[in-house]
Amino acid sequence: MKPRPNQNSISLTSKQLAKVRLIQQAISEPTTYHKILDGLIDTGFANALKTLYADGELDQETYQKGLKQLPDYLRASINS
Repeated sequence: MKPRPNQNSISLTSKQLAKVRLIQQAISEPTTYHKILDGLIDTGFANALKTLYADGELDQETYQKGLKQLPDYLRASINS
């Protein structure tokens, strides 16, 4: 698939692709690799926000801007 303007593509090794396929099998509703990777990136981003803010490496404004980029369920899990 050719990337659309303003998008990048990534390459996965066969091992990484096998892991994504296993994740896909564990999800009860049909989903795409794109949605899975998007969710994994959001989860990693949420963990980075939480860690960096707790370590004093992010100021309040940057932290709040980051939180606004997260889906509601991840935002709620960070704030709990």
